[in-house]
Amino acid sequence: MKKSLVFAGIILLALLSGGIYEVKEVLSQKNDVMVYCQTLNGDVKEAEGIRFWLHNNWAEQLYWDTLVTIGGVEDGLVESETVFRPDWKGSSERQYRFYSPLLHREEGVELHIENGTSIHNMSKQGIALENSSIPFVKSAIDVASRVAPGQSRTEVLKLSNYYEYYDMWMEVFSFRSQLWNGGDNFIPDFFGMEVPDSHEIEVTISKNENGAVNNVDIYTINDEGRSAILSSSHMAKDGIYFSFHCVDDSGKMVKMKTKVGNGIFFLPLEGMDDEEGSLKVLISDMKKVYSLPSEDCFVMEVQMDEAREKLFILTREAEQVVLRVVDASTMEERQKIRLTDVTDMTALKQMDQVEDGVWVLLTDGTFCYLTKGEDGNLQKQNTGSLGEGPRLDDNSERPLAYDLDHQDGKLAIICEESYYGNSAYVYVFEGDTLLYKGYFLHSGDYESNFTDQVYLNEETPLRIRF
Repeated sequence: MKKSLVFAGIILLALLSGGIYEVKEVLSQKNDVMVYCQTLNGDVKEAEGIRFWLHNNWAEQLYWDTLVTIGGVEDGLVESETVFRPDWKGSSERQYRFYSPLLHREEGVELHIENGTSIHNMSKQGIALENSSIPFVKSAIDVASRVAPGQSRTEVLKLSNYYEYYDMWMEVFSFRSQLWNGGDNFIPDFFGMEVPDSHEIEVTISKNENGAVNNVDIYTINDEGRSAILSSSHMAKDGIYFSFHCVDDSGKMVKMKTKVGNGIFFLPLEGMDDEEGSLKVLISDMKKVYSLPSEDCFVMEVQMDEAREKLFILTREAEQVVLRVVDASTMEERQKIRLTDVTDMTALKQMDQVEDGVWVLLTDGTFCYLTKGEDGNLQKQNTGSLGEGPRLDDNSERPLAYDLDHQDGKLAIICEESYYGNSAYVYVFEGDTLLYKGYFLHSGDYESNFTDQVYLNEETPLRIRF
């Protein structure tokens, strides 16, 4: 491995110096990068002949592809070949899938609710609460009426005594820019998320010697766990489909009551056909387009298929994960597929539309792979668990890098071990049965001091084929 590190360093120096001839000379040399296999479950014979590729880079300066062929070795050195390249465009395996899980775009809708505020003004005039738009201002005005000049007062109050609905605001993003950020009265009035009687706030008001309010502190001390709103969005050709639900500090989903009820909403956008122009958010035309069966049904993800004909709505209800397929033109349900059972703490890691179907992965490692039948409907093919090892429940929005291949009822999976490095896990399933799980350790991950600067290429991170 020392020889291969020297080799990589020579390439990098040649790249930095701009010597094209020197780079070509170095790339023609043989390297001795090695990959070691450790069988964790099952029989390695079930994976024999499977090939996989790892596409990595070092600080976006040096790029390399490692091809591994799984043989009959249960534990030890496996056949591999590594090719170093001057840039990512040299990879012959680059364009191989409809969807790369590392290429998520920051676009869609985010909803927020207020949980408190803190404001200070030490001038003689102080804070004019009657003209203020600070959150929960009605409670502040009430407490201030009982505070004498030069004094402070703290009270614990029920928020529902002052507000029927939560103060909400919305942010709308596209890959171009932030499109809209506001609330006015339309957003809280449209959704009408009710304030429960259990939501308590602590309000502290201080006044100066002139009797003007110079300090306001309002904190939520009990709100039935409603610490955040999680949204799921999909940008369509003429607007955004989205849904939302509340979670507590631990990520557990919490029931909510709204005027509009639980469902899928559509926010129209104007100017989607103009690639260089600005987009206009038609906020007053926002509407609910699909209703969910109950308050206990939470939307985990909403996506539209590539043909823009169907919506895939992933929900959690009655301790099950359910995938609904809805006609995008009529909003009628075409399929309802129960995927797997879940616990209260299980969340969605990612749902991806792959070449021939849909892949759903939960934070506890449970996955479900569905393929399209001849009639275009989705069918469950494989359900299982990735188990310990891959990076799953790390509170990161970055999706897991992986790839799939299926043949004769078997499913091969490769997924990254972590953000950094070259190593990976490989699985073979038949139906819901795990036939093989192996860990493949790249020599660069334990003989190098630079693994924290080694990344998978976003365009083409991993590939696996029978």
